[in-house]
Amino acid sequence: MSNVVTIYCCGTNFSRDQKADEAVAHCWDATTSRKLILDGPGSPRSVNPNASILKTENIMKAVESRNVGFFTRKDKGLGNVKEKLFDDKRHYRVAKNIEGAMHGVGWADNAIMAIQWLWEQFYVGNNPSEGSNSESFSTINLVGWSRGAVTCIMLAHAIQEAGFKKLKPEMKVNVFAFDPVPGGWNDFKVKGTFDSTGRVGSPNKLPEIVDHYQAVLMENETSKLFKCVSPSEFATGHHNFVEYPLPGVHADSVKFLKPNNPSGVLGIHLCQKFLNDCGTDGAFNNTLDNKGILELYAKMRINAGFGKGELAKARIDRIHNMKRAHIFYMNGHHYEVFKSTLPNLFSTIAGRQKLSEISKQHLKISMPKTMEALQMAGLIDPSI
Repeated sequence: MSNVVTIYCCGTNFSRDQKADEAVAHCWDATTSRKLILDGPGSPRSVNPNASILKTENIMKAVESRNVGFFTRKDKGLGNVKEKLFDDKRHYRVAKNIEGAMHGVGWADNAIMAIQWLWEQFYVGNNPSEGSNSESFSTINLVGWSRGAVTCIMLAHAIQEAGFKKLKPEMKVNVFAFDPVPGGWNDFKVKGTFDSTGRVGSPNKLPEIVDHYQAVLMENETSKLFKCVSPSEFATGHHNFVEYPLPGVHADSVKFLKPNNPSGVLGIHLCQKFLNDCGTDGAFNNTLDNKGILELYAKMRINAGFGKGELAKARIDRIHNMKRAHIFYMNGHHYEVFKSTLPNLFSTIAGRQKLSEISKQHLKISMPKTMEALQMAGLIDPSI
C-alpha cells in the first residue's frame, strides 16, 4: 500500500455527488490509493449522517479502543485530549446548513474529521498487531476548491499543530487549490485554542510542513465576495510554490466539462499531474501532453481577445501574472511550455523572423489553434 494519503475538500454546496463534472469530486472518484473526501459546507450531503466515510464519533471510538492516537499518547509530548473534543462545534446537525452555505460554517468540522482520520490511519499503520494491514504514511496530499481549497490550507496548519512533523520528521503535505476563496463573511478566523476548537493558522500563510503548493486562480471573477487567497510563500525560502492565473470566473476552475472552457480542462490536468507527481495513485485520464496544453492556452487567447490583458478589480491585488499584458502568452506557464516544446518557433517569434511555409504547414496540421492564435496576434504571417 502506498505511503501517501489524499484528502479532498469540496466547495460550498458541493459534494462527492458532483463526481461526474466537478474536478475535486472527479479526482477523488478516480483515486485508487487511500483517500477521504469531505463534502462542502452547506451541501445536502453535509446533513446526511452517512455523508462522511467515518463520522467523528466513530473515529474517536476506533482510536480510543486501540489506546492510540493523540487522545492518549502522552509519551509523545502531545498531551491528552478529552473525548468530547469539539462536540459543541459541530454544525452538521441542523436541518438545513444555511450557515454553511452563506458563511462556510462547517469547514472546521471537516478539518477535525480529517485530523482524526489521519490519526486513525497513522496509528493503525504503526500498530499492525491491531489486525490492520494498513501502512503508515509520510505524505499527505490535499486538494480542494473554493472554501474547500481554503480548508486545505487551514488543514495543513492543523496537521502541523497536531504533531505529525514531530512524530515523523520526513512528513510532507502537498496542496493543490482550485481558486481558493474564503467568502466575504467567512468562518476562517481562529477562535480559542487549538485544543478547544481545532482552529490554528491563517489562509494567508502556508505552514512549514507544506512541501508543494499549487493553485489555479481565475482572473475574471468580479464578485467582491469571491476574493481569492494567495498565501505568502514559506518563511524558509521554499520555492515549490506555483500559481496559475487563468481566464474565467470562479466555477470555471473546476467545471472541466463546461463547453468552451479551456481553463477547466487545464485545471484538472494540472491537478492530476500534481497528484501523480506527489504519489497519489489513480485512474487519472485527464492529463495532457505539452502540445495539448499549448492548444488549450491558444483557445484561451482566442476567447480572451488580443488587446491589453485586464484583471477583474476584485482581484487586482491578489493575482500576479507577469505575462498579463502580452499579446499572446496567457501567463508564465504558457511562456515556459511554449519555449521548451517549440524552441525553434519560440526563437523565430522572439526575433520577429519570418516563418517558412513548410513550418507553417506543419504547425497548422499539428497545432491548429496555436497557429490561429499566433496569426491573430500578428506574430505569424497570416498567408499560408
